[in-house]
Amino acid sequence: MLINPTGNAGLGTAGAGDTLTGIIAGFIAQDTATMKNDADALAATIAALYVGGLAGDFAARELGMRTMVASDIREHISEAVRSLDPKGERP
Repeated sequence: MLINPTGNAGLGTAGAGDTLTGIIAGFIAQDTATMKNDADALAATIAALYVGGLAGDFAARELGMRTMVASDIREHISEAVRSLDPKGERP
């Protein structure tokens, strides 16, 4: 059993599932492109779920859960990634 510690009730909004699907697809694509035959779609999916939930947590802190929409999640993805690896996201 896997339990994701990120996310909140604000993620239960129209389009949030589509946003999550896009995050998952992007993570799998990046993993496949960089790791080739060693790519792990499950690990990429788990990472995407964590980052998507974290983006939702950042959006909720800024905007509140009741008024959060899918685009708010998308707008906080880069903040979520940078919070996990601030040095790795710089040239």
